[in-house]
Parts: sequence; C-alpha cells; structure tokens
Amino acid sequence: MYTGFVMNRFSTFGAVVLGLQLFDHPALAQIQPLEAGAIQPQSGTSVATQPVPDPNLAAAPSVPPPVQPSVPGTPPVPALRHSPRVMSLTAGYAYTPLSYLPLSPTIVDGKYRNHGLRIDWKAGWQVGGFLSGWHSYVGFFAGFFYNFGSGFADNLGLNYGIFAKHTIFPGRRFRPFLAYGLGAIQVWVRELGGRGIGHVTRLSLGLDTKLSERVALEFDLSYQFNILPSFAIEGAEPRSFDFHSLSLTTGIWYGR
Repeated sequence: MYTGFVMNRFSTFGAVVLGLQLFDHPALAQIQPLEAGAIQPQSGTSVATQPVPDPNLAAAPSVPPPVQPSVPGTPPVPALRHSPRVMSLTAGYAYTPLSYLPLSPTIVDGKYRNHGLRIDWKAGWQVGGFLSGWHSYVGFFAGFFYNFGSGFADNLGLNYGIFAKHTIFPGRRFRPFLAYGLGAIQVWVRELGGRGIGHVTRLSLGLDTKLSERVALEFDLSYQFNILPSFAIEGAEPRSFDFHSLSLTTGIWYGR
C-alpha cells in the first residue's frame, strides 16, 4: 500500500515537470522589470523621441509682466467720469471812475463818475490741477450792475460771457487766484431812454478762503472795460460810448 501511494505522488510530480517542459513559459515570479534604456533600437532605424515635460516648470507660477516705473513727482491722475462742477455767487460795491455814457441831456461829450451795486454769478467746470499745481476752471459768467446818477441819470446793465480762473497754492487754506473773461454787455440809461450793446473785457484778482472741502469764501477785485460802439438816444445820432468800472465783491465759491 505504501509503495502504491509513493508511485501515485511520483506520477503527479512527473506530469507537472513534463507540462513545464512542453509549454516553455517562464513563471510569473521569474519576470523582472526592464531597466530604463535596456531596449536599444536596431541599427539603421531611427526612433522619434518625445521631450519629457519637467514637472517643476509646470508647477512654477506665471511671472507677471514688468511694471513700468512712474516718473518721479507726477502722481497719477484719478479717473473721472466727468469734470467736477464749480459755481460762485458774489455781490458788492461797483465804482465807475470814467464814463462817457450820455447821462445828461444838456452836457455833450461829458465825463462822469458814479457808483452803485453789483452782483456776479459764475458756473463751470474744473479742468486742471486735480492733485497738484494750479487749479484751473472754465465756464460762463453773468453780472448785473446798477449805478446811481447823483445829479444825472442812473444807468444799469447786464454782462455775460465766458471766463477762466487759475488758483495757486492748492493745498492751503488761502488761495490767491487770477481770472479773466470776454463777453457782451447791454446798458440802459434811465430817464433818457438810451440803450446800447457792446463788448466787455474783464480781469480779476482775488482770494479764496476755504471753509470746507468744497466751499470757500471768495473775495474778488475786478476791472472791466466796456466798449459800446453804438448807443441810441432818442433825438440823437447813435455814437460810441465807453466806460471803465471797478468792483469789489464777496460771496461763496463752490468747488475744490
């Protein structure tokens, strides 16, 4: 019995060995991984190689473009949707040192002096000096004056046109300014029925005193040259009448 058992085991082992010889396949345990570069291309053939991406380069952050340095002393101008608006209203004293207006029906080519009241209005936009330098403004002006005759006829008038204004020392509380304007004027002489229209040139020096960020107290000293090439009077031929005027007004300026 023992001999039969041994023979059966030996027959099974022999069958396994014979199968391995007939099927020439290596065992899975005998398969080893190939080394890098172990397979060499055959001579006479070329193999296209693809570049291997570097993971360090792929992970590196993108470098932003260099920023151009700004010019020293020139801060960037803020972006504005529209120009800031400005406005002023002043009133005060008006004086005419020399007038050729026909204020008397009996005196021909008379020269007169008179005084009265004046009201000025300005409205426009800031166009320069947003961060530094002189603040600049442009816009429209209008004025009304009434001069008392003091023994001869009173006269009154309206003037209107365009103006420009420049201030200095923008960061300070007291800001001197220079202003000038060009426009038209209409004048009436009461009691004589006279009326004329002409040209006006206006020069101003003044001072703005800041009360808040956008409100200032304005003092304005102005000289105005009025040219009337044609002035009509009832019963007389039209002729040229000019006059010079000075005014000192104060009021409110709204704007930076």
